Amino acid sequence: MSFSAQAAQFVAKDCPKTLALSAARGAVPLNVGELLQVLFVLIARRNDPELVTEAVKTLRQIPAAVLAPVLRNPELHPRLFDLVAKLRLADKTVIEALLSNPTVEDDTLVYLGAKGSAEIVELLGINDERLIAAPAIVEALCGNPNSSRTLRLRFSAQVPSALELPDQNVEVRELEDEAFDDQELDDAPALTDEIEEDDTLSKSGMILVMTIPEKIKMAITGDKEWRTLMLRDSNKLVSTAALKNPRITDPEVLMVVKNRSASDELIRIITQNREWVKNQEIKKALIEHPKTPVPLAIRWMSFLNDKEIKNLAKSRNVAQAISTQARRMVMTKMKS
Repeated sequence: MSFSAQAAQFVAKDCPKTLALSAARGAVPLNVGELLQVLFVLIARRNDPELVTEAVKTLRQIPAAVLAPVLRNPELHPRLFDLVAKLRLADKTVIEALLSNPTVEDDTLVYLGAKGSAEIVELLGINDERLIAAPAIVEALCGNPNSSRTLRLRFSAQVPSALELPDQNVEVRELEDEAFDDQELDDAPALTDEIEEDDTLSKSGMILVMTIPEKIKMAITGDKEWRTLMLRDSNKLVSTAALKNPRITDPEVLMVVKNRSASDELIRIITQNREWVKNQEIKKALIEHPKTPVPLAIRWMSFLNDKEIKNLAKSRNVAQAISTQARRMVMTKMKS
């Protein structure tokens, strides 16, 4: 990617943080094309969460009428098109400009075909030249719930399942609805529930710009790295969704319980899961956790060995009622 002398200063490795931050916020004397390239580099480098957040915010806020003409430039970096597609998915004017650019890569079109609105799907569906060359785009279109029956019929010979609407995960949908009910979200378009396959941003970088519903979906379906990130999220809908991920393991649950700042809701869910509580390490950690209900913790103390009870009796990191009960148990043991 080549830069003008004016733009290059903002992406130089020795660029002062204050200057880079001004560029990320769009407060620099650059034309839209130059600014777009600078924003892309600041995001792609992913070495500063604040810069990433501000750059993504700016890229989302550039007026469509200003951004669209720039996106028709075939000399822009292909990954830049991919990033814009994800950040401006709901913006028909922007996406239409992308679709008119012959240098946009197939992977970007596959994403748009799978996630785009009905209008975007129809626009992509008439691009016969690209569809013939890339069958994966056709499959993406046929798998999109927004695709019309007419479009599905058109491609049914190529994709036998084209007339079958894909099922959605009911639990994910319900959690997303709850998130929209409970959270005051902005109008920024969704990124994607395929984020983990995108290499433009790291997972820790992407989470900074994801909406609550996106986080919930990733919490339930993501891999261990995503679960670890989502379990730490301050929003209880996100963190509790991660506990509902069917692939979560006992060591991950134990890690949550050993975190003394874990929320009441997370601890409550864990204490109510019989399978997790059967794990002796998890049970012991729950007894020591300050947010575990005291009556429950005292009841579980009967499952501890003598050494663990003695440690509780001397511990200053547990509730007084727990240490007191532990001393009583030690005294009873000594008398017997």
